[in-house]
Amino acid sequence: MEQITDIDSDKYQSSHSAENENTIKCNICNQFGHSELHCRIRKDHLRSYHNNSKNFVNCRQTNTINTKNCTLVGTTNEVSVVMNDIQTVALVDTGSSISTICKKFYEDHLHHIPLKPVTDILQIECADGQILPYSGYIQCPLKVNGMGTEQVSIDGLFLIVPTTSYNNSVPVLIGTNIISVLMSIVKESHGPRFLQEANLFTPWYLAFRCVSLREKELQKHKNVLAFVRLAEHSKVTIPPNTDIVVQGYLQKELPYQPVCALLQSTPKSKIPKDLDVSPVLISYQHRHNGVVPVHISNVTTRTVTLTPHALLCEVQPVSVENITSFKDDSESTEVDIMGLVNFSKDELSSGKLQKLTELLHNYNIFF
Repeated sequence: MEQITDIDSDKYQSSHSAENENTIKCNICNQFGHSELHCRIRKDHLRSYHNNSKNFVNCRQTNTINTKNCTLVGTTNEVSVVMNDIQTVALVDTGSSISTICKKFYEDHLHHIPLKPVTDILQIECADGQILPYSGYIQCPLKVNGMGTEQVSIDGLFLIVPTTSYNNSVPVLIGTNIISVLMSIVKESHGPRFLQEANLFTPWYLAFRCVSLREKELQKHKNVLAFVRLAEHSKVTIPPNTDIVVQGYLQKELPYQPVCALLQSTPKSKIPKDLDVSPVLISYQHRHNGVVPVHISNVTTRTVTLTPHALLCEVQPVSVENITSFKDDSESTEVDIMGLVNFSKDELSSGKLQKLTELLHNYNIFF
């Protein structure tokens, strides 16, 4: 009886599987007759395909672009801003390290703000590789909404660039030099969870989230943007008590916005610890840094040899803080040094007393 039951069950399973061969479809290989659990194709090889299998199936079946999921031109990240009490439209661009205003908008509304020249100081490269021409820069009050309950006001620096067909209608471009300042203001008001708790407009949320992800990636790499290796083709010998400058190239560059960076020693360096790498400021641009000079000082009494491609130092971003200005010495009130010194005039002659007075006046900076 048990044998008959097994045979009947096998017949049922075979007939049932035959019926499902034309109904069950695998979402991994798009073949009929089995499900995803029984697919023989490794999932890790087709992970991206599996995640977007529906889109690929639609494109293959219709042989046309699905307009509901993708378009040729997407929406722009534009916001309404107030420039010197004049409302206009601005493009929030996290891929730009500078902020700009088109020349026509400047001449029509902001011509009373003096234009400051920066000729031969900045060389800005556009996305197409061309050099961006500019007339100078201005410092203009900027007011933005969508940062929460209150309107945020700052003084921003903007380059004046030629007018194009796009910036004629969107005259302002806000780059990371202003986005970072606005994000720090919102973060200070709402705390570390400002993206969740602040009532941000969508363009600002997308921009702040992009910058925050960059900062998290930088912290993950211990604030190291890149490492510098020796670019010389032969061994470099550093004699005792000498300073040399060698050429280095950047390796393992972190995708980060253009920023001022510092060359400094790293624990992973092949340079002995008793040799010094002088800190040097450079302009960091991802994949466009070229060769950088590295200043090495050998203060020891032995000769040190560096092999080609040896690890020299690391690159870390730096920021300029507000420096407290000190009062000029000419403006300070002059203090009578002799009134602060007590000594017995009976024990000193008139000549010694005069020499002592002159000595105190000559070295009054130490008192």
